[in-house]
Amino acid sequence: MNLKKRCISSIIAIFSPLISGCEAAEIARFYHHPSDAFYENMNFDAPALDEFKDNGVLFVVSVKQATYEDYYVWLGLYATASQSTPIKIIHATLIGNEWQKDYFINKQIIFKERSRDGRLLTDEILVEVGGDFFNLFKKSQNITMEVAYSIDGQEKKKQLVIERRIEKHYIAWPT
Repeated sequence: MNLKKRCISSIIAIFSPLISGCEAAEIARFYHHPSDAFYENMNFDAPALDEFKDNGVLFVVSVKQATYEDYYVWLGLYATASQSTPIKIIHATLIGNEWQKDYFINKQIIFKERSRDGRLLTDEILVEVGGDFFNLFKKSQNITMEVAYSIDGQEKKKQLVIERRIEKHYIAWPT
């Protein structure tokens, strides 16, 4: 009798997720394709990255959701050798659908950290998107990160277009 109860309990435990309800959760992910390709292979010399380089410095971007109400936008800066020409990030602007947010950074870049493969020198800028701009950021199809910087005494700008993709994940809820 005890064996029969265990068998029935096991069958119910195995098949109960199949009869429970499901709900789709939507997660917004952000991609900058040249940066993603760089981070995948750490290939500094890829031709697709040429437009994101200036004076031997590569500009890449990565976006991650930090909490339910914050995103982190990392501006990664990479070089093959120590820069003799000073580079300073003045500000970054995130531009979305009918909105923009300026971040005044004013940071001198010092390439002293090594990349994970040890071949490149790196430094980074972290921008936090939260508060009122979180929902605007999350709902924008494309976001442009415009970086104003000074290199060799000249002020310049780089633009990196970040694409939003919605991923659906199905979550089983017991009914």
